[in-house]
Amino acid sequence: MATPSKINHCCFNSQQDAFCVAAACGIRIFNTNPLVLLKALENDVTGRARIGTVLHRSNVFVFVGAGSSTKYSNNTALIYDTKQKEIVFEVTVPGGPILNVLLSYSRLIIVQKTKIHIFAFGNNCRLIRSEDIRANPTGLASLSSNNDGSGQMLAYPGFKVGSVRIMDVTAVTEKESISPNSIDAHLSEVAELAVNNQGTLLATGSIKGTVIRVFDIRTRRCLLECRRGSDNCTLHCLQFSPCSSFLACSSDKGTIHIFAIRENDHAASKQGFLQQVGLVKGEKRSCAQIAIEPKVIGIGFLAATSSTMQSIVAVCEDGTFHR
Repeated sequence: MATPSKINHCCFNSQQDAFCVAAACGIRIFNTNPLVLLKALENDVTGRARIGTVLHRSNVFVFVGAGSSTKYSNNTALIYDTKQKEIVFEVTVPGGPILNVLLSYSRLIIVQKTKIHIFAFGNNCRLIRSEDIRANPTGLASLSSNNDGSGQMLAYPGFKVGSVRIMDVTAVTEKESISPNSIDAHLSEVAELAVNNQGTLLATGSIKGTVIRVFDIRTRRCLLECRRGSDNCTLHCLQFSPCSSFLACSSDKGTIHIFAIRENDHAASKQGFLQQVGLVKGEKRSCAQIAIEPKVIGIGFLAATSSTMQSIVAVCEDGTFHR
């Protein structure tokens, strides 16, 4: 894969069998395996696109423009229907540029620096609620999204340093909000986070980048500490596999680490015994490492088949695709 310009944003759908990239040249939607261009909208339609998000395998995606000197303002999210070949809805929010857009069959989440807006999504698009949040200059947030619409858990940085707030967006109404659960994940600022498709697991990494923690969302208990390395780094991406068996992490060290989240009973029992007797630390090391020099901004897992093992793909900022 190659695009005529640097990629501003990359987003895989929940199944990770398709992904959307936003660039100055417009929006591109690709099939993951085999790599095939599915849709291409040039910048005469989208303007310079800064954010792009695709809804599962549907004909709907959302994009945000780059602001000044481009076609659309940076505080407007535009819903485009590839079958109708037109923008079918626009959502404009006050208070600064849109930093992230998350999408499911029933919810549209718009993230700004100090606000999160929750919209009902479907035949009409209406604002359900706006929530004040701690300053979030990168728009860090993650939304679980099963194909059946269940388990729509939203995670974003909490008001306390190193904490993450968890909210079931299907339970939020126009009349009242709900009190989000809070998880104290790190002592320093959270740099990356991810929620699995099922809405049961949360992965977090801090600005130190040495340890990735995996939490049970229901109990808020830390299940795993995954050791990325001993040197501090800047995390670029965290991604669960669709089945939640693996977790991938990329950083400015030019390496993707893959961690096995689920183990068979024998391996788990052996690990637990060794921890109890003090022969190993309560940390998990990566089961695989992949060196990729360009900045990785998107990771997807490919399901195993009868003739191939499960594998991953990586989309880089320079427009290259690696498998």
